[in-house]
Amino acid sequence: MKYLTAAQLQEIGTRILDAAGSPHAESEAVCEVLVRANLLGHDSHGVMRIPQYVGQIRSGAIRPGTPIEIERETAAAAVIQAHQGWGMVIARKAMRLAIEKAREVAIGTVVVRGSQHVGRVGEYPTMAAEEGLIGMAFVNSYGTTGSVAPYGGAGRRLSPNPIAFAMPSGEPWPVMVDITTSVFPEGKVRVSQYAGKQLPEGVIVDADGNPTTDPAAFYG
Repeated sequence: MKYLTAAQLQEIGTRILDAAGSPHAESEAVCEVLVRANLLGHDSHGVMRIPQYVGQIRSGAIRPGTPIEIERETAAAAVIQAHQGWGMVIARKAMRLAIEKAREVAIGTVVVRGSQHVGRVGEYPTMAAEEGLIGMAFVNSYGTTGSVAPYGGAGRRLSPNPIAFAMPSGEPWPVMVDITTSVFPEGKVRVSQYAGKQLPEGVIVDADGNPTTDPAAFYG
């Protein structure tokens, strides 16, 4: 088995995204978030996502280099239109803007519309905690992204809609909670499929609503 350092993963991932048409600075920012997810033990949100992202760039689902647009703004809040740009890049900008507003008026709320996958959601409230603030991040995806069956159901109707929040702890690291509202994150299903492993019982159902431990059934 070949092992790579975090720096090597960062370089390789950045070069792949550059070759797919992403501006270099954005490629670097995306890979920083992915590699950090790997380092924290969340391979489900790490560099394994790169082939998926390349495919989405080619299909036009992700539009690297797209300028963001602030649609509405007040002293304490803003609405940003991402125009399907890199989720990680826009989410970082949104949290930085929220931090600036919180420093001025004690609270900052920024809503992002039209964003693509942001990666590990815990990345962003941690930015606020590192600045001595309490940070929260909520993802609300809808439409064709449904992957969660309602209790007792078989059809995909809901999004996992992850939630994360972080706060200073008085230690060199923050207190951080990063959860999904589903039983299991989709990315961890993908990790099991790539590794050729079965899932724990009670995690997914097949197309007929029957419990299964086969990760391939989720994508079938």
